[in-house]
Amino acid sequence: MKCKCLTKLICMVIVGIIVMLYEGSFVAIAQEVTSNDNSDVEVLTRGPVHEAFAEPQDYNAAKGIIVAEEPPAAIEEVAPDEKPEGDNVEWIPGYWSWDTDRNDFIWISGIWRVLPPGRSWVPGYWTAADDGWAWTPGFWMSAESDEVQYISQQPPESLEVGPSTPTPSPDYLWAPGCWIYSNDRFAWRPGHWVTARAYWVWMPSHYVWTPRGYVFIEGYWDWSLERRGVLFAPIYIRHRVYARPGYFYSPSIVIQTSFLSAYLFISLDSHHYYFGDYYDDEYLRRGIHPWFTYDQHHHGYDPIFTHHRWNYGRKDSHWEKNMQDDYDFRRKNKDSRPARTYSEQVKFAERAPEKGHKNLMIGAPLNEFSKQKDAPIRFIKIDSKQRDSMSGKGKDLRKFKDERVKWESNKQDEGKNKSNKNLQEQQGLPIKQPKETNISKQKNAKSKEIKDSGKSESEIIQRVKIPRSPIFSNPNHDSGKGEKPPNVPEIPKPDLNIHPKSSQRENSKQEPILNKAPSDGRSQDNKDKQGDKKSRNRDN
Repeated sequence: MKCKCLTKLICMVIVGIIVMLYEGSFVAIAQEVTSNDNSDVEVLTRGPVHEAFAEPQDYNAAKGIIVAEEPPAAIEEVAPDEKPEGDNVEWIPGYWSWDTDRNDFIWISGIWRVLPPGRSWVPGYWTAADDGWAWTPGFWMSAESDEVQYISQQPPESLEVGPSTPTPSPDYLWAPGCWIYSNDRFAWRPGHWVTARAYWVWMPSHYVWTPRGYVFIEGYWDWSLERRGVLFAPIYIRHRVYARPGYFYSPSIVIQTSFLSAYLFISLDSHHYYFGDYYDDEYLRRGIHPWFTYDQHHHGYDPIFTHHRWNYGRKDSHWEKNMQDDYDFRRKNKDSRPARTYSEQVKFAERAPEKGHKNLMIGAPLNEFSKQKDAPIRFIKIDSKQRDSMSGKGKDLRKFKDERVKWESNKQDEGKNKSNKNLQEQQGLPIKQPKETNISKQKNAKSKEIKDSGKSESEIIQRVKIPRSPIFSNPNHDSGKGEKPPNVPEIPKPDLNIHPKSSQRENSKQEPILNKAPSDGRSQDNKDKQGDKKSRNRDN
């Protein structure tokens, strides 16, 4: 009897040891995948830039991409143990993005973000659409506002054609004009000149598309690209890894912003910046263009390129031409392109002389990047409690995102009957007064426009009270280095005499279904992955 009990006890101890070893190795995998690529997890040195870090501005706000496949549940992320110094730095978690080359989702890692003063982050999300899953973009709204105002009518096609007056001096940058909703119709607000600042980028007024309507974002100051925080490398991770109970991920490979501008692109479909090797002609056909051509082709406005062109162009008159020449050279010479994964970059560095590969090292370990003496930001170590606190804010942001999905899916909100007066005041617009002359004529014109649109006046603007985002900053936040944000530039009033073009663009364009059926030659792993789709936990 004693022998049987002893045997049973020994078996229990052995099982316990096996479980402990398994759990220990599992945690190690979860923590170390960021620096060592393997068959299940790859750290990528190309892909989309997190939209909270930087995003281009379309002249004409449009829907995001639509894919046929439902995105997986969000990965549990833990903030890294080093962060930029300053109390205006927050951890913003990552999200899934569709990768057409892989015919699968990749994870856009979370970021350390030095917050733009006076703004709060409203994260983007995937939502079910008639023909798949659509991406709704995030945006930086005013931190002083407790509501979002949705305009149900699509803004007219932009009239922006570039500067309409000579530049006051070489240190002024052109900010594009936009349509403003005024007096129950859209009025054109002309572009204007903005004084350039070394550490600051002016983000002009623009619209963001959402399922509920178009959100107007007034212009604001943001940090220059190098001072915005830390951008981490995206990863490709297989379902069998992140679906394990208790799995978490903490990024540790940094995408160096000092090299980022040399390999930067813009996707016309996803409305994201992309970085890395997108030099093949196939990417041009997919709508992924080099960032310095975005404004040239009248797609939209790139505030970061505008700032770079001024900042670097004043020191090097050939800077913009060099950008084009470097792009052309890399299109013709594949060996001059950066590696597509971090493991490929490491192998390349081992066999190439440092002088020849330094500018191709787009990814770097955080513990090395943080020690660079010439870095524009300084780092501090944070303990486990601080990491938990930062990661906790990330969880709160996901809850806030879930709330956004709910309020944007409810188009019959009680706020739809509220006046649009506050919106016009916020935008510096003239408000129609009862004593105006020809008021009856204006009312008739307004009624006709509303009638033609097929909507009642109360449906044009909907004001929705929202909870406060957990990611926000004060309007006049000082970085501690005397770098307070500049004053808001003088913005011209809308011109009510300028009307939209007679031939309007269509209210919506057909988005491509990017998730094409894979070819018969796809890998067996992809086939196996398709079989366990139904077992995934979804986070919509």
